[in-house]
Amino acid sequence: MKENAIRIFNVEHLDVEYRKNLNFIDEKRVLERIWDKDGSLWNIDDELASNSLGWLNLPEQSELVSKTSISFTSGLFDKYEIVCLVGMGGSILGAKAIIDFVVRDMSKIFIMGDSTLPGSVDMIRKIVKGRKAMFVIASKSGTTLETIMIYEHLKKIASVDCKDNVFISITDPDTYLDERTSGHNFQQTFLGFIDVGGRYAALSYFGLLPAALMGCDTGLIAQSSLNMKKQLKSGEMRNDNSAAMIASILGACVLNNVDKLTFITSQKLNAFGSWLEQLIAESIGKNNVGLIPVVKEPFLETESYLADRIFIYFRYSHAENEANDLYVNKLINGKFPVLWIEIEEFNLLGAQFFLWQLSIAILGTLLKINPFNQPDVEKTKISVNRMLNNLEEDLKLSYCSDLNVIKSSLSKITPGSYVALLTFIAEDNQQFDHMGKLRKKIGDKYKLATTLGIGPGYLHSTGQMYKGGPKPAHSIFFVDNGIFNVDEDYVKFNQITKAQVLSEMGIFKRLGVESTCIDISEGSEFTIMNLLESI
Repeated sequence: MKENAIRIFNVEHLDVEYRKNLNFIDEKRVLERIWDKDGSLWNIDDELASNSLGWLNLPEQSELVSKTSISFTSGLFDKYEIVCLVGMGGSILGAKAIIDFVVRDMSKIFIMGDSTLPGSVDMIRKIVKGRKAMFVIASKSGTTLETIMIYEHLKKIASVDCKDNVFISITDPDTYLDERTSGHNFQQTFLGFIDVGGRYAALSYFGLLPAALMGCDTGLIAQSSLNMKKQLKSGEMRNDNSAAMIASILGACVLNNVDKLTFITSQKLNAFGSWLEQLIAESIGKNNVGLIPVVKEPFLETESYLADRIFIYFRYSHAENEANDLYVNKLINGKFPVLWIEIEEFNLLGAQFFLWQLSIAILGTLLKINPFNQPDVEKTKISVNRMLNNLEEDLKLSYCSDLNVIKSSLSKITPGSYVALLTFIAEDNQQFDHMGKLRKKIGDKYKLATTLGIGPGYLHSTGQMYKGGPKPAHSIFFVDNGIFNVDEDYVKFNQITKAQVLSEMGIFKRLGVESTCIDISEGSEFTIMNLLESI
């Protein structure tokens, strides 16, 4: 079966619900009503819908956004060696997806400041020391705690290490960050669209400006998104509409408990997979239903997969795909459902952004879920802030003292559940390299899917699914929170990490999700390899 360049395999068992969903889209005029921003599709009022669906206009607006970004970049391109993008969740994932995939200027170094872990912040300090850097501070709300903390720290070290550093910001109008930038050494502020949520903002300044700073041709990204919009708008009938087809299949998956949406991607599309993981998890993971994106999971033995799996293969045509192709064909021959999506050119990423945003909006109507809010993400932010505002309370984590407890728990989990591995580990920590081996062992031995949440970023994205959607059977926290610098900022970074983990474990406890926290700081009792061996 092939529709609109998407090849679909082994979905016959989903066909009844798939056809019902397509008929619903036709009968309820879902596509037409989305273009009209009809909030009743998601049981929200039209004013809220209008303030949530601005991304429908981004393909047209992105041309000007791209031109402005390129114009700004051209005047400064020789004045920086590093682009450091600081932000959380949707504010940065779209930019990362573009920069990793699209042809860019390889003379520039790109780093992300998306972690308040002391080791992660210190890694940025080491990279930018003595070099000219362009710091891009991105926050839709303008108040994201981690983003502001990282910015304040970078501002201090930049004033000492290199006087030629440049700070710019991307935020919505009239936010705390917008007001703060005047008189605080920001060269320029780029304003987002207030009717576009963070995870839908890849085609705005949040995605295109950092990409332009790295030398990407953002004009082609913008044009491909517009081409996709025209194609989807001309295909008002569901049989001609890729977004309607994708949404109908995914909706059928939810109803049939085929909810482990497992991504396989060409290497250059890994960051796009992370962007899509957030879009799906944060948009649909509500009301105790949804899909569970399983991203960057190592290949398991095919007999380790259960009937709750559907695979999406994002294949870049010009990449080395031999291993992926062999494995996906093995899955197809094993009768697992597979969506095979071919991306032939770099610029088509813009089309994929818009295609999946529309698909998820349609899926929200099928599941009767509002895909534009994130209530459990907001609850987590409130909980963390409350802890940080009452530091007389002891921020003490209760660590695991017997790894056999985890082995026992895993052996009792019902097949079809999943385990959330939640890491608060700096990127350069060698222990992180063992996470893939751990995921494979849990998958092959216990036949359980695993998700990987990288803290604190996941709190602003997939954390919605863990608390509002299908809950994990067990959550395992890995924390490296050793203090190696007594600087006041690093002490604060240490405190926020403890508050985030404590908050998460408290929320999971209230939801009835068993959690274990393992201290993997240098000199601590256990390592990830110890856990790998014990289970």
